Amino acid sequence: MSEFETGAAATAGEEYKTEAWLDASCFVKAKPEAVIAALVDPVVVNKWFTIDCRADLRAGGELYWKWSDTQEETSLIKAYEPGKRLVCEWNACEGIRTTFEMTLEWNDEKQATRVGLHEGPFPCTEKGLTAYNDLSNGWGHELLALRMWLEHGIDTRHAWNKAQKTQ
Repeated sequence: MSEFETGAAATAGEEYKTEAWLDASCFVKAKPEAVIAALVDPVVVNKWFTIDCRADLRAGGELYWKWSDTQEETSLIKAYEPGKRLVCEWNACEGIRTTFEMTLEWNDEKQATRVGLHEGPFPCTEKGLTAYNDLSNGWGHELLALRMWLEHGIDTRHAWNKAQKTQ
């Protein structure tokens, strides 16, 4: 469920957009506290998402995720509200820093937490839009993996890594 603000002008006289923002969301049948723990608590995160995680959960602290020997990222935590919101700044790709905000909201009717993701800005350049596309695909996968872990206890990393090797 990604939304992209296109750089193309719809009608004559409109200006082209200079940046893109990524938006995605899903519902996870778990309480907001369990969802945020699955994203920032090293004991939980390492069971489904990373091989190493460290978190200093305060504004100005760092969130470190390591997925493999060649893929890791340290994010600057801009804001953290347990069970409600996480805002981090990180390197979307070499030379492009973005801010991502994850919001968590309990929905009584669905008995699930709505996980919202908002990330950007991505410059409307070839490099910026490639990063946008890569992260759009990545976040889509990770939101699904988060649901699989919290709703079914299934770690999808093995299947994901196997699929990546065959592409």
